[in-house]
Amino acid sequence: MSSELPNLSNPRLNVAFWNVQNLFDPDISQLATEFDYTAVSGWDRRATQSRIARLSQVICGMFDGQGPDLLGLAEIENQRLADRLMQETAREDLQIVTPNDESLDACNTVLIYSSRHLEPTGSVQTWNINPHHSVCDILEATFRVKANGAEITVLINDWPGRNDGPDGLRHAAAAHCSRIVDRHLKLSRSEYLQLGHTDSAALRLNQHWNRNLLLMGDFSDEPWDVSLRDILSADYSDRPMTSSVPGVGDRMPSWKSYAAIRPALFNPTWTALNGPDTGTVICSSRTGGAPALYDQMIISGGLRQGLSGLRLVSPDRGSGRRQPLVRIHRPDIMKGSDGAPLAYECETGAGVSNHFPVLTSLELTDA
Repeated sequence: MSSELPNLSNPRLNVAFWNVQNLFDPDISQLATEFDYTAVSGWDRRATQSRIARLSQVICGMFDGQGPDLLGLAEIENQRLADRLMQETAREDLQIVTPNDESLDACNTVLIYSSRHLEPTGSVQTWNINPHHSVCDILEATFRVKANGAEITVLINDWPGRNDGPDGLRHAAAAHCSRIVDRHLKLSRSEYLQLGHTDSAALRLNQHWNRNLLLMGDFSDEPWDVSLRDILSADYSDRPMTSSVPGVGDRMPSWKSYAAIRPALFNPTWTALNGPDTGTVICSSRTGGAPALYDQMIISGGLRQGLSGLRLVSPDRGSGRRQPLVRIHRPDIMKGSDGAPLAYECETGAGVSNHFPVLTSLELTDA
Protein backbone atom coordinates (compact mmCIF):
# COMPACT_ATOMS: atom_id res chain seq x y z
CA MET A 1 0.00 0.00 0.00
CA SER A 2 1.46 3.35 -1.02
CA SER A 3 1.97 6.26 1.35
CA GLU A 4 3.40 8.73 -1.17
CA LEU A 5 2.79 12.34 -0.26
CA PRO A 6 -0.34 13.58 -2.04
CA ASN A 7 0.05 15.99 -4.95
CA LEU A 8 -0.73 19.16 -3.00
CA SER A 9 0.78 22.64 -2.98
CA ASN A 10 1.92 21.85 0.56
CA PRO A 11 2.73 18.09 0.79
CA ARG A 12 1.67 16.39 4.01
CA LEU A 13 2.95 13.87 6.49
CA ASN A 14 0.23 11.74 8.06
CA VAL A 15 0.76 11.19 11.80
CA ALA A 16 -1.03 8.75 14.11
CA PHE A 17 -0.84 7.45 17.66
CA TRP A 18 -2.47 4.29 18.97
CA ASN A 19 -2.45 2.41 22.25
CA VAL A 20 -2.89 -1.12 20.90
CA GLN A 21 -3.64 -2.56 24.38
CA ASN A 22 -1.39 -5.24 25.81
CA LEU A 23 0.14 -6.77 22.69
CA PHE A 24 2.24 -9.37 24.46
CA ASP A 25 4.50 -12.07 23.08
CA PRO A 26 3.05 -15.35 24.39
CA ASP A 27 6.26 -17.29 23.70
CA ILE A 28 8.82 -15.38 25.75
CA SER A 29 6.96 -12.94 27.95
CA GLN A 30 7.08 -12.67 31.73
CA LEU A 31 4.78 -9.65 31.51
CA ALA A 32 2.21 -11.69 29.60
CA THR A 33 2.16 -14.20 32.44
CA GLU A 34 1.82 -11.42 35.01
CA PHE A 35 -1.21 -10.00 33.19
CA ASP A 36 -2.65 -13.48 32.43
CA TYR A 37 -2.15 -13.20 28.66
CA THR A 38 -1.19 -16.86 28.38
CA ALA A 39 -2.10 -19.82 26.21
CA VAL A 40 -4.10 -21.26 29.10
CA SER A 41 -6.27 -18.13 28.95
CA GLY A 42 -6.64 -18.38 25.18
CA TRP A 43 -3.77 -16.03 24.24
CA ASP A 44 -1.85 -18.49 22.09
CA ARG A 45 0.01 -17.97 18.79
CA ARG A 46 -3.21 -18.20 16.80
CA ALA A 47 -4.87 -15.44 18.83
CA THR A 48 -1.74 -13.28 18.60
CA GLN A 49 -1.58 -13.61 14.80
CA SER A 50 -5.31 -12.91 14.48
CA ARG A 51 -4.92 -9.78 16.54
CA ILE A 52 -1.88 -8.59 14.57
CA ALA A 53 -3.90 -8.99 11.37
CA ARG A 54 -6.71 -6.84 12.78
CA LEU A 55 -4.29 -4.21 14.05
CA SER A 56 -2.72 -4.07 10.59
CA GLN A 57 -6.15 -3.68 8.99
CA VAL A 58 -6.83 -0.60 11.11
CA ILE A 59 -3.39 0.91 10.42
CA CYS A 60 -3.68 0.42 6.67
CA GLY A 61 -7.15 2.02 6.71
CA MET A 62 -5.97 5.24 8.32
CA PHE A 63 -6.05 8.43 6.23
CA ASP A 64 -8.51 7.00 3.70
CA GLY A 65 -6.30 4.00 2.99
CA GLN A 66 -3.01 5.92 2.61
CA GLY A 67 -1.82 4.82 6.03
CA PRO A 68 0.47 6.83 8.34
CA ASP A 69 3.93 8.20 7.61
CA LEU A 70 4.69 8.49 11.31
CA LEU A 71 3.03 6.16 13.82
CA GLY A 72 3.49 5.96 17.58
CA LEU A 73 2.35 2.80 19.34
CA ALA A 74 1.97 1.98 23.03
CA GLU A 75 1.63 -1.32 24.90
CA ILE A 76 3.54 -3.38 22.37
CA GLU A 77 5.98 -5.66 24.13
CA ASN A 78 8.99 -6.10 21.86
CA GLN A 79 10.51 -5.46 18.45
CA ARG A 80 9.63 -8.96 17.26
CA LEU A 81 5.93 -8.12 17.56
CA ALA A 82 6.48 -4.70 15.95
CA ASP A 83 8.28 -6.40 13.05
CA ARG A 84 5.43 -8.86 12.57
CA LEU A 85 2.91 -6.02 12.62
CA MET A 86 4.83 -4.06 9.98
CA GLN A 87 5.20 -7.16 7.80
CA GLU A 88 1.44 -7.62 7.97
CA THR A 89 0.89 -4.10 6.57
CA ALA A 90 2.99 -4.99 3.47
CA ARG A 91 4.47 -1.47 3.60
CA GLU A 92 8.13 -1.87 2.63
CA ASP A 93 8.87 1.77 3.50
CA LEU A 94 7.95 1.45 7.18
CA GLN A 95 10.87 1.25 9.60
CA ILE A 96 10.83 0.79 13.38
CA VAL A 97 12.41 2.74 16.22
CA THR A 98 12.36 0.80 19.51
CA PRO A 99 13.97 1.41 22.91
CA ASN A 100 17.64 0.37 22.93
CA ASP A 101 17.90 -0.04 26.70
CA GLU A 102 18.59 -3.69 27.50
CA SER A 103 17.70 -3.14 31.16
CA LEU A 104 14.03 -2.73 30.24
CA ASP A 105 11.69 -5.70 30.51
CA ALA A 106 9.67 -4.56 27.49
CA CYS A 107 9.53 -1.88 24.80
CA ASN A 108 6.01 -0.61 25.56
CA THR A 109 6.44 2.42 23.26
CA VAL A 110 7.40 2.04 19.59
CA LEU A 111 7.83 4.59 16.80
CA ILE A 112 7.30 3.67 13.14
CA TYR A 113 8.24 5.97 10.26
CA SER A 114 8.19 5.98 6.47
CA SER A 115 11.72 5.84 5.06
CA ARG A 116 10.40 7.49 1.89
CA HIS A 117 9.86 10.74 3.71
CA LEU A 118 11.83 10.65 6.95
CA GLU A 119 15.27 9.63 8.15
CA PRO A 120 16.32 9.36 11.81
CA THR A 121 19.09 11.60 13.12
CA GLY A 122 20.96 11.13 16.38
CA SER A 123 20.34 8.53 19.04
CA VAL A 124 17.10 7.22 20.50
CA GLN A 125 16.50 8.04 24.17
CA THR A 126 14.21 6.24 26.58
CA TRP A 127 12.83 6.85 30.07
CA ASN A 128 11.03 4.67 32.57
CA ILE A 129 8.70 6.61 34.90
CA ASN A 130 6.45 3.89 36.32
CA PRO A 131 8.20 2.11 39.24
CA HIS A 132 5.85 -0.87 38.94
CA HIS A 133 7.11 -1.96 35.50
CA SER A 134 10.53 -1.61 33.88
CA VAL A 135 9.34 -0.45 30.46
CA CYS A 136 9.86 2.58 28.22
CA ASP A 137 7.23 5.14 29.23
CA ILE A 138 8.73 7.90 27.05
CA LEU A 139 10.58 7.31 23.76
CA GLU A 140 12.41 10.20 22.05
CA ALA A 141 13.67 10.27 18.46
CA THR A 142 14.52 13.00 15.95
CA PHE A 143 13.94 12.88 12.18
CA ARG A 144 14.88 14.89 9.11
CA VAL A 145 12.21 15.41 6.48
CA LYS A 146 13.78 14.42 3.16
CA ALA A 147 11.70 16.81 1.06
CA ASN A 148 12.85 20.04 2.71
CA GLY A 149 15.44 19.18 5.38
CA ALA A 150 13.23 20.19 8.32
CA GLU A 151 13.88 18.42 11.62
CA ILE A 152 11.26 17.20 14.06
CA THR A 153 11.71 15.59 17.47
CA VAL A 154 9.01 13.13 18.51
CA LEU A 155 8.17 11.93 22.01
CA ILE A 156 6.01 8.80 22.28
CA ASN A 157 4.35 8.65 25.70
CA ASP A 158 2.58 5.98 27.72
CA TRP A 159 2.23 7.56 31.13
CA PRO A 160 1.38 5.52 34.25
CA GLY A 161 -2.30 4.63 34.26
CA ARG A 162 -4.83 5.60 36.89
CA ASN A 163 -4.73 2.07 38.26
CA ASP A 164 -0.98 2.39 38.89
CA GLY A 165 -1.36 4.79 41.77
CA PRO A 166 -2.07 8.44 42.60
CA ASP A 167 -1.78 11.42 40.28
CA GLY A 168 1.84 11.91 41.37
CA LEU A 169 3.17 9.39 38.84
CA ARG A 170 1.55 11.24 35.94
CA HIS A 171 2.70 14.54 37.38
CA ALA A 172 6.24 13.14 37.46
CA ALA A 173 5.92 12.07 33.83
CA ALA A 174 4.68 15.55 32.90
CA ALA A 175 7.58 17.19 34.75
CA HIS A 176 10.03 14.92 32.97
CA CYS A 177 8.50 15.77 29.59
CA SER A 178 8.69 19.45 30.50
CA ARG A 179 12.43 19.11 31.08
CA ILE A 180 12.81 17.42 27.68
CA VAL A 181 10.86 20.28 26.08
CA ASP A 182 13.19 22.79 27.76
CA ARG A 183 16.23 20.89 26.49
CA HIS A 184 15.02 21.15 22.90
CA LEU A 185 13.53 24.65 22.88
CA LYS A 186 16.04 26.46 25.11
CA LEU A 187 19.80 26.65 25.51
CA SER A 188 21.61 25.11 28.45
CA ARG A 189 23.19 27.38 31.04
CA SER A 190 26.70 26.93 29.63
CA GLU A 191 25.48 27.58 26.07
CA TYR A 192 23.57 30.68 27.15
CA LEU A 193 26.45 32.21 29.10
CA GLN A 194 28.74 31.86 26.07
CA LEU A 195 26.45 34.10 24.00
CA GLY A 196 27.22 37.75 23.60
CA HIS A 197 24.73 40.63 23.39
CA THR A 198 24.48 40.45 19.60
CA ASP A 199 21.80 40.01 16.95
CA SER A 200 23.17 36.56 16.21
CA ALA A 201 22.71 35.59 19.86
CA ALA A 202 19.01 36.52 19.76
CA LEU A 203 18.68 34.64 16.45
CA ARG A 204 20.11 31.50 18.01
CA LEU A 205 17.73 31.72 20.96
CA ASN A 206 14.76 32.05 18.63
CA GLN A 207 15.91 29.20 16.38
CA HIS A 208 15.83 26.88 19.38
CA TRP A 209 12.52 28.34 20.56
CA ASN A 210 10.86 27.57 17.20
CA ARG A 211 12.03 23.99 16.79
CA ASN A 212 9.52 21.32 15.74
CA LEU A 213 8.47 19.20 18.70
CA LEU A 214 5.64 16.64 18.70
CA LEU A 215 4.43 14.80 21.78
CA MET A 216 1.89 12.06 21.25
CA GLY A 217 0.69 9.27 23.45
CA ASP A 218 -1.64 7.87 26.05
CA PHE A 219 -1.23 10.41 28.84
CA SER A 220 -3.82 8.77 31.14
CA ASP A 221 -5.06 12.31 31.76
CA GLU A 222 -7.38 14.57 29.77
CA PRO A 223 -6.38 17.85 28.10
CA TRP A 224 -7.67 19.96 31.01
CA ASP A 225 -5.95 18.00 33.80
CA VAL A 226 -3.15 19.46 35.91
CA SER A 227 -0.42 17.28 34.41
CA LEU A 228 -0.96 18.64 30.90
CA ARG A 229 -2.24 22.21 31.36
CA ASP A 230 -0.21 23.28 34.38
CA ILE A 231 2.91 21.12 34.56
CA LEU A 232 3.53 20.59 30.84
CA SER A 233 2.07 24.02 29.89
CA ALA A 234 0.04 22.49 27.05
CA ASP A 235 -3.24 24.23 26.25
CA TYR A 236 -5.58 24.94 23.35
CA SER A 237 -4.60 28.58 22.93
CA ASP A 238 -2.60 30.54 20.37
CA ARG A 239 -2.13 33.50 22.71
CA PRO A 240 1.09 32.22 24.35
CA MET A 241 2.52 31.12 20.96
CA THR A 242 5.38 33.54 20.21
CA SER A 243 7.92 33.43 17.38
CA SER A 244 10.62 34.88 19.64
CA VAL A 245 11.67 34.17 23.20
CA PRO A 246 9.69 36.43 25.58
CA GLY A 247 11.85 39.14 27.05
CA VAL A 248 14.54 39.03 24.38
CA GLY A 249 14.82 42.50 22.84
CA ASP A 250 17.62 45.01 22.52
CA ARG A 251 19.35 43.44 25.50
CA MET A 252 19.69 39.78 26.40
CA PRO A 253 17.96 38.83 29.66
CA SER A 254 19.94 37.47 32.55
CA TRP A 255 20.38 33.71 32.77
CA LYS A 256 18.02 33.65 35.75
CA SER A 257 15.30 35.40 33.75
CA TYR A 258 15.85 33.18 30.71
CA ALA A 259 15.82 29.99 32.79
CA ALA A 260 12.46 30.96 34.28
CA ILE A 261 10.76 31.21 30.88
CA ARG A 262 8.51 28.22 30.18
CA PRO A 263 7.78 27.27 26.58
CA ALA A 264 4.05 27.08 25.94
CA LEU A 265 2.82 24.05 24.01
CA PHE A 266 -0.30 23.79 21.85
CA ASN A 267 -2.76 20.94 22.39
CA PRO A 268 -4.93 20.57 19.27
CA THR A 269 -6.63 17.46 20.67
CA TRP A 270 -9.25 19.72 22.27
CA THR A 271 -10.77 20.06 18.78
CA ALA A 272 -11.67 16.35 18.77
CA LEU A 273 -14.29 17.14 21.43
CA ASN A 274 -16.97 18.00 18.91
CA GLY A 275 -19.90 16.24 20.54
CA PRO A 276 -21.12 14.32 23.61
CA ASP A 277 -19.58 10.99 24.57
CA THR A 278 -16.36 11.80 22.72
CA GLY A 279 -13.17 10.03 23.74
CA THR A 280 -10.58 7.44 22.84
CA VAL A 281 -11.12 5.00 25.71
CA ILE A 282 -13.92 4.11 28.12
CA CYS A 283 -13.14 5.07 31.71
CA SER A 284 -14.69 2.35 33.86
CA SER A 285 -14.28 4.40 37.05
CA ARG A 286 -16.74 7.02 35.80
CA THR A 287 -20.48 6.77 36.16
CA GLY A 288 -21.85 4.75 33.27
CA GLY A 289 -18.37 4.16 31.86
CA ALA A 290 -18.00 7.57 30.22
CA PRO A 291 -15.37 8.03 27.48
CA ALA A 292 -12.08 9.78 28.25
CA LEU A 293 -9.72 11.61 25.92
CA TYR A 294 -6.41 10.19 27.16
CA ASP A 295 -4.78 9.77 23.73
CA GLN A 296 -3.52 13.11 22.44
CA MET A 297 -1.19 15.10 20.19
CA ILE A 298 0.71 18.11 21.58
CA ILE A 299 3.03 20.38 19.58
CA SER A 300 5.54 23.19 20.02
CA GLY A 301 4.77 26.77 19.04
CA GLY A 302 7.15 26.56 16.10
CA LEU A 303 5.29 23.55 14.72
CA ARG A 304 1.97 25.30 15.28
CA GLN A 305 3.11 28.39 13.36
CA GLY A 306 5.14 26.65 10.65
CA LEU A 307 8.38 28.47 11.48
CA SER A 308 10.82 25.57 10.98
CA GLY A 309 9.70 23.73 7.86
CA LEU A 310 6.60 21.97 9.20
CA ARG A 311 3.15 23.12 10.31
CA LEU A 312 0.09 21.46 11.77
CA VAL A 313 -2.53 21.20 9.04
CA SER A 314 -5.74 23.17 9.58
CA PRO A 315 -8.35 21.14 7.64
CA ASP A 316 -10.87 23.99 7.60
CA ARG A 317 -8.48 26.56 6.08
CA GLY A 318 -10.45 28.25 3.31
CA SER A 319 -13.36 25.81 3.49
CA GLY A 320 -15.68 27.80 5.74
CA ARG A 321 -16.20 24.70 7.90
CA ARG A 322 -14.53 24.03 11.22
CA GLN A 323 -12.82 20.65 11.26
CA PRO A 324 -10.89 19.04 14.13
CA LEU A 325 -7.11 19.43 14.05
CA VAL A 326 -6.84 15.97 15.63
CA ARG A 327 -9.28 13.26 14.63
CA ILE A 328 -10.35 10.13 16.47
CA HIS A 329 -10.22 7.16 14.11
CA ARG A 330 -13.28 4.94 14.65
CA PRO A 331 -13.46 2.21 11.99
CA ASP A 332 -16.32 -0.26 12.30
CA ILE A 333 -13.93 -3.15 13.01
CA MET A 334 -13.01 -1.45 16.30
CA LYS A 335 -16.47 -0.57 17.59
CA GLY A 336 -18.82 -2.51 19.82
CA SER A 337 -22.58 -2.31 19.56
CA ASP A 338 -22.56 0.89 21.65
CA GLY A 339 -19.95 2.57 19.44
CA ALA A 340 -17.21 2.33 22.07
CA PRO A 341 -13.80 0.79 21.30
CA LEU A 342 -13.98 -2.98 21.72
CA ALA A 343 -10.99 -4.80 23.18
CA TYR A 344 -9.87 -7.88 21.25
CA GLU A 345 -11.64 -11.05 22.38
CA CYS A 346 -9.54 -14.13 21.79
CA GLU A 347 -12.57 -16.44 22.06
CA THR A 348 -14.50 -14.79 19.21
CA GLY A 349 -11.80 -12.82 17.36
CA ALA A 350 -13.93 -9.67 17.63
CA GLY A 351 -12.59 -6.25 18.53
CA VAL A 352 -9.07 -4.83 18.22
CA SER A 353 -8.11 -2.55 21.14
CA ASN A 354 -9.81 -0.68 23.96
CA HIS A 355 -8.38 2.60 22.59
CA PHE A 356 -9.23 4.41 19.37
CA PRO A 357 -6.24 5.89 17.49
CA VAL A 358 -5.83 9.65 17.03
CA LEU A 359 -4.73 11.16 13.71
CA THR A 360 -3.39 14.46 12.45
CA SER A 361 -1.35 15.78 9.53
CA LEU A 362 1.67 18.06 9.12
CA GLU A 363 2.31 20.11 6.00
CA LEU A 364 5.71 21.11 4.68
CA THR A 365 6.67 24.78 4.63
CA ASP A 366 9.83 26.60 3.62
CA ALA A 367 12.45 25.52 6.15
